[in-house]
Amino acid sequence: MDWNSPTTRKHIKEAEARGCKLLGAGQNRATRLYRLTCGHEQLVATAKMRQGGFRCQTCMAEKLNQEAEAQGCKLLGPGRDANYRLYLLPCGHEQEIHTAGMRKGGIRCSSCLEDRLRREAQVQGCKLLGSADNPRYRKYQLPCGHEQEVHTYAMREGAVQCKICLYDKLEQEAAENGCVLLGPGKDTNYRVYRLRCGHEQELAPTSVRKGSFRCHTCLDNKLNQEAKEKGCELLGRGRSKAYRYYRLPCGHEQEVQTGDVRRGDFDCKVCRSEKLKQEAEEQGCKLLGSGKKNNYRLYRLPCGHDQEVQTGDMRRGNFLCQICEETSRSLPSNLYLLHIKVDSDEWLKLGYAKSVDNRVTRYGLPEAALVKVVKSVPFETGNEAHAIEADIHKRYRRKRLPREQVEFFHTRGGFDECYPITMLETLLAEFEALKQDQPR
Repeated sequence: MDWNSPTTRKHIKEAEARGCKLLGAGQNRATRLYRLTCGHEQLVATAKMRQGGFRCQTCMAEKLNQEAEAQGCKLLGPGRDANYRLYLLPCGHEQEIHTAGMRKGGIRCSSCLEDRLRREAQVQGCKLLGSADNPRYRKYQLPCGHEQEVHTYAMREGAVQCKICLYDKLEQEAAENGCVLLGPGKDTNYRVYRLRCGHEQELAPTSVRKGSFRCHTCLDNKLNQEAKEKGCELLGRGRSKAYRYYRLPCGHEQEVQTGDVRRGDFDCKVCRSEKLKQEAEEQGCKLLGSGKKNNYRLYRLPCGHDQEVQTGDMRRGNFLCQICEETSRSLPSNLYLLHIKVDSDEWLKLGYAKSVDNRVTRYGLPEAALVKVVKSVPFETGNEAHAIEADIHKRYRRKRLPREQVEFFHTRGGFDECYPITMLETLLAEFEALKQDQPR
């Protein structure tokens, strides 16, 4: 090698720029022998020295040896490419492993893994045949004799089912119910079948096995026909199997039970609302919204007060404002406490009424009932008496007698506000407090 040639002087400068020293010629024209910054001597391509794309193989080998020893392994030699090495693992098996994998740890022996998978397959009566495309799967021979790729975890847990045997079983079940199995469905829980009618449909195999299915196409055709007979148009599915969306004869779209359409037992909610609104306007009222019951609505009456009224009463004009008109709530009333006894049964009844005697006759008590008015406090209006009664009931609602215990005696009403005899002193104290609060 000519040390004075321009090329050699160039290689010397390139080596010095990398902290290295040119020692001599290499194996060919493209390589030279260098002393690297670590002190080791190594053949390096001149282009890599120029670009800095090299590393000391001796230092690298020492580093890989240390990383292997840290994992309880031994470096044996090179692997399939620059990223792999051949190692002796703690179990005694030799295996090629990525150097980064050895550095991070958590390695496992492929030979030991295959032995374990083979034993797990034998426990399930299967035989391990080989690898699969997916590293989490293996190819097995199942107890039925068929070969199949199975997830190793499923084999370990015994959650293995032969797809060929399963298909044969589903095909037989379909044939028994007049269907033909065509193929897989949207997921593992469904299959595509050709039904007796000839239509194709996705069904759960359990539904086919039990025969608990019907053709959606035939059902839609039937519902379409029923809708046309009632002057409606079927638009689509509703909130559940029993409902569909229809365009009604009036033109409005509404969700209706299919059975109601079949019987013609339906009306348009929009039209009904318009009708109720018009009926309210005819009576000088304004419809505000729904009521607590189906046959009630909330109205603003001509006097300006808001009140719930039965729709039929509004239609006929048969209603009064409970605030403006004199009703049982606006007339004088009494808050009363009764002691009722029938044979060996006795209880207390708290209520309010304009006439206590008349109210008692409306309870439908037996003829043998003995009724005693324990206390009675008058009020100027039924609204005042009702407010006090409601407050007492609210505070002692957990002390009330169960309805079923007294409705045998109260055949026509008054069974919701009854108390046991043990509540006598407590309720009397409430009445005494009322007398003290009332002006003399």
